[in-house]
Amino acid sequence: TIRISTRGCKTALPMQDINLTMSCMRLISSLLEPEFTDPEWLETNKKLVGGKGIVLRLECLVMFALVWSFGVNTDNAGRDYFSSQFYKVTVGEPEEAFALFVTADPIQPQLPFPKDGNVYDVVFDKTKGKWVDWMSTVQKQVIPHDVEFTQITVATADTVRYTYLIKTLVS
Repeated sequence: TIRISTRGCKTALPMQDINLTMSCMRLISSLLEPEFTDPEWLETNKKLVGGKGIVLRLECLVMFALVWSFGVNTDNAGRDYFSSQFYKVTVGEPEEAFALFVTADPIQPQLPFPKDGNVYDVVFDKTKGKWVDWMSTVQKQVIPHDVEFTQITVATADTVRYTYLIKTLVS
């Protein structure tokens, strides 16, 4: 993942590999709270997905954290490139340029990112145990007719993404 983001994408800001790694670890830690520290939640999810509910969720949360730490410091063209390469690596089909850096046998995730779209289009819903579109995580907005134009704030995929990430990291 580091190789894809630092060698294959134009970065917005220069970043050291260790800083990207620390960002990823902080995001993983934040994503595991509070569910993975709740014994009742853990017991319930041990029984899901043929006994692999916790593993499925961990895999997906780690993949999500990899995308939103290593793959976020680039422009739109870089995100498209990162998305396609990251997907190929996670399903065990890395391109030749990156296959040299895959030193272990690939482990197929139980629930890879959806094939259509890109890895930035979805978030892992811990409750449902599946990838969902960002906009499906917020309620539909109803704008009253008498509200002033300057008081209207419309949720976009970007505002939903970044609000989620900030809340996750801060809480």
